[in-house]
Amino acid sequence: MKSRQKRVLFFAHDGAGLGHVTRVSKLAEGLQGPAACLVISGHREMSWIVPKDCEYIHLPDLVTLLNKDKFYYVKPFIDFGSREEVYSFRKKLLCDVITSFNPDAIFTDYLPLGKLEELDEIIKNYPAKKYYIARGILDHPDQVKIDILGGKGEEYLEKYYDRIFVTCDRRICDLVREYNLSKILEQKLLYVGYVRGLISQKDINQARLERGVGKDAIWVVCSVGGGKLGKSLIEEHLGLADKYQDIYFDIVLGARSNYQCDFCTTAHRDYGNIRIHRENQNLKYLHAGCDITICTGSYNSLMESLQGNSVIITRPIQVKKTDEQYVHPQRLSNFVNILSATTSSELEEAFKIALEKIKKNTILDKRLELNYNGVEAIKKIVFADLMI
Repeated sequence: MKSRQKRVLFFAHDGAGLGHVTRVSKLAEGLQGPAACLVISGHREMSWIVPKDCEYIHLPDLVTLLNKDKFYYVKPFIDFGSREEVYSFRKKLLCDVITSFNPDAIFTDYLPLGKLEELDEIIKNYPAKKYYIARGILDHPDQVKIDILGGKGEEYLEKYYDRIFVTCDRRICDLVREYNLSKILEQKLLYVGYVRGLISQKDINQARLERGVGKDAIWVVCSVGGGKLGKSLIEEHLGLADKYQDIYFDIVLGARSNYQCDFCTTAHRDYGNIRIHRENQNLKYLHAGCDITICTGSYNSLMESLQGNSVIITRPIQVKKTDEQYVHPQRLSNFVNILSATTSSELEEAFKIALEKIKKNTILDKRLELNYNGVEAIKKIVFADLMI
């Protein structure tokens, strides 16, 4: 009789951006086949982020249910009288999924117990391997104490999680020192390398061909992640593109942007040298194929851009200089052509420097020396744990 296929569940909390669900989806893609992989989250965008070989379950968005979205109001599909009722509803849905899917392993990313600690009983009592994903550079240490180590977080990471995968190059981040982790957590840490999906040179060539970028032309791709807080940055990108009308600009608003477009029946529209996208489900190929990337400095945008040869300019959305979008690019700048800008004028100056690097052909760097083996390393460890 054929043995039962091992089952792996990935949980990504309903964050403001799509980074967490994107990262776990790349891991799911790597493990799918020998294991059956299911992604669960409140992000509607899972319909195109999660690989087609895997599956996903969409939970009602927790931010909407709690009426916490002050950026743009979306009326909850169901009214609850209290936060406790929302918590109970969410927890019941998660328990039903766990009971039905019966996973052999559970992954969480960033929040070890979810936004409301709705995973607490599952992590404590369910007999599966538990793996926690730490992207490497997290956020301000004070915020990490609240989001990750606060409440039951540290206790559960110490008692119930089997391994903590640090998905970056060890030379970029020392999690124990920077976030004052306990000895118990230190013993569970495994630095596995960055998690990314592979983009081939053929993909890059095709992306440039489809955009119509000639051999000597310069192509700039501007993105703001999910787009929720990116309106002012979009306006900066448009102003920059207007000053360089001989350069191709693709500006991607993001799935959650409230930037008002004057087109409604297409996914993008051209305005001279500028192409504006509502969103682009193949943005990774644009990031890898362009000559200059302008992004917020978030994990996945950087990993996609590093697969090409672009000069990278980061313009963070986050506020604190000790947050990930500031610190990670600064650390990477020891290996990669990365320029940072925190104001509109700094962005213009960084852009001039990037153009000069391209003109003088001084864009080569040490990006290939970084460890990108995260998916394969995690796959090997998890398969050994599950005896696949």
